[in-house]
Amino acid sequence: MIIGIPYDGSSLSVEEENALVLVHWNSTTNQWEDKTLFVDTFNDIIFGEVESLSIFTIILDIAPPSISVETPFEGQALQDGITFKINVTDSSEIDLVTISIRELGGDQVFVGQATHIIDDEWQLPFDTTLLPDGYYQIIIESSDIIGNSGSAPPVNVSIRNWATLELLPATIGNKAGRTMPVKFSLRVVEAVDPNMAFVRNEELDIKIYDKSTGQLLQHSTLGDTSRDYRIKMILKFI
Repeated sequence: MIIGIPYDGSSLSVEEENALVLVHWNSTTNQWEDKTLFVDTFNDIIFGEVESLSIFTIILDIAPPSISVETPFEGQALQDGITFKINVTDSSEIDLVTISIRELGGDQVFVGQATHIIDDEWQLPFDTTLLPDGYYQIIIESSDIIGNSGSAPPVNVSIRNWATLELLPATIGNKAGRTMPVKFSLRVVEAVDPNMAFVRNEELDIKIYDKSTGQLLQHSTLGDTSRDYRIKMILKFI
């Protein structure tokens, strides 16, 4: 059933009225539950949908937004570009979602405002080549229209745009005729990570050139499954 409960809005701003919440006491779970449908600020009535008539109260939202980070995940190595994806929930309307990047133990090197996409989802595209390779913290902060603000735990990531390419001995010494395997490794440059970890990416673009002429011989695009690939031969060998 839908109920309407009047309230005294004489001392409230319009933003505060829209942040009012009608809660119902659930005697089974022993918890207050948000039953708000909408607030009629003209007639000072808050409406809600309930299953039974028992204990109700109207409260003003003073809680900070709840933030969960979908992308990036903790420890992720970022390359080329990434879209930050954030889910933010609150009893009131979300006013702002800010994403900042800091060097580990250092200064802030980037700050931007996310865009509301749909429902609770907010996004911000970011070009990782704007920053040098290294380790960073992603800080997500949000505020609602009442002024309640909160932040998510920092997400530690690395940026690994620069990698070293090394042809493996089997490729260098190969003397195949019509076809030959090209084997190589991609590692993070030592200056960025002394461990020189392998670079992993869902998509890989490979171009093979003739060293003597500089002419492109083959262009391959590889995905993350065994069937997700495209190979274009530029020259045919006789």
